[in-house]
This record gives sequence, C-alpha cells and structure tokens, in this order.
Amino acid sequence: MTNPALYSNNSYQIVFTSATTYNINDVTAGPPVLVSSGTYVSGQTISFNGVQVAIQGTPANTDTFNLTPSTNQSLFTTLSDLISTLNASIPSTNAMNSVAYRQGLNDAYGALDQGLSNVLNIRATMGSRLRELDALQVTGDEVGLQLKTTLSKIQDTDYNKAISELSLENMTLQAAQQSFAKVSQLSLFNYL
Repeated sequence: MTNPALYSNNSYQIVFTSATTYNINDVTAGPPVLVSSGTYVSGQTISFNGVQVAIQGTPANTDTFNLTPSTNQSLFTTLSDLISTLNASIPSTNAMNSVAYRQGLNDAYGALDQGLSNVLNIRATMGSRLRELDALQVTGDEVGLQLKTTLSKIQDTDYNKAISELSLENMTLQAAQQSFAKVSQLSLFNYL
C-alpha cells in the first residue's frame, strides 16, 4: 500500500489480456468493474488506487492475480502455513509449484512481519501501562507514609504535655488580647 488515503479496502483482480497488457477489475461487489488497464513490463510495479504490485515473469493470456484486503491471523496459523509451505515438495519441472512455493514464503514473511509489528506495539503499550502502575505505586507508598506519620503523631501524643502547651498558648493569647484592648483605647485625648 503506497497511499492509504486512496485505498478503498476493495478486492481487485489483475487479468492479463496478453503477455504485455493487463486490466485491473474491482471484484468486491458482484461482476468485475474495470478500474484501470496498462502495459506490462516484467519487474515494474503496477500502481492503482493507492496499491502497488510487482509481478515478474512472462504471463500468459488470461493469467489472473487476486488482491484482497488482509485479514487478522494468529501467529500460530502463520507458522503452520509456513511449515506446510516448507514441507511441500518443489519439482523443478513444474513452474506453478515453484511460484506457489515462493508465494507461500512471501505470504509467511509478510504475516510474520505484521505479527512482529503487532507484538512490538502491544509490548510498547504494556510497557507504558506498567510505567503508569509503577508511578501509582510510588504515589500510593508516599501517601501511605504520610498517613502513617500523621497517625503516629496522633497516637504518640503525650496528653499531659499537649494540655500544658495548650494552656500556655491560651494564656498567651488572652494576654495579647487584653493588651490590645488597653492599647486600642488609648488616644491623644486621654493625654490632654
């Protein structure tokens, strides 16, 4: 896929009308609808609707290639398909089996690459979540320590000392209030 904005997630079919010409049909909904046509050169890419395909070799008239959107597949299915492809015999005289073998390897490579990308994305997501959990754990530990410190201060209070300090503070406050009341009543007129 070269341009996701142009890609319509449809199924396409490349049909060779000769060894050097092809038609591209949209086969998503019923009968084929011609999308594009062109001249084929072995090894050059065929581009249309945000998709790019490279085909090598000399196609025969009516050779067909199907392009369909990929589906989700488990890595175990991919590995099973790869093992089946590798176990298949490759007779050197039968070119179709050789092409099928190479296509199976290419499909497995693409699926494994996608699977690895998906695993790495999930791993990165899990890493960020674990980092958040660690940060929450540290914050929780700090709050817990503060609460334990406060609880310890409350439980370890010497009530006799606390009452004495409270009485002293109360007496200091009353003295300050009485001084303020006497000073605030003084004015210049009292001295004249």
